[in-house]
Amino acid sequence: MNLTDNKLVLLNQKPRKFWIIILLSFLIMLIILGYMMKKEVYDNYQGKGYVTCDKECVINTVIPSNIEIDALKINNRKVKYEIIDSEMKVDQENMISYQSLVLKIDKTLNSNEIVFLTFYYNKQSLLLKVKDLMW
Repeated sequence: MNLTDNKLVLLNQKPRKFWIIILLSFLIMLIILGYMMKKEVYDNYQGKGYVTCDKECVINTVIPSNIEIDALKINNRKVKYEIIDSEMKVDQENMISYQSLVLKIDKTLNSNEIVFLTFYYNKQSLLLKVKDLMW
């Protein structure tokens, strides 16, 4: 048996279906990777706030000191907000620092109402978030 016989055997062999499956799975993985690079996600912090309304409605709340707010949801609805007052405070007993915030919002709420707040911060691509979770 010589080299030309091996070449003829190889040329006459039909392609196997598993190569098509490997190629399709590779393309699907590339599409998922492209989506993960493009999609941006946030970390979030959930808390509660106390609403007081005179002429305008303001919300008093506290958040950890390491959070810089990118977006805010009140009762699961995204709203525009403005930070009126921000004061850094320290809990001497537990040795933690936090920010006391007063937020002005466009949405009308009832006075003396407790609202659920979701603060969104640390915007990154989904791929970087997954990488950070793994390592």
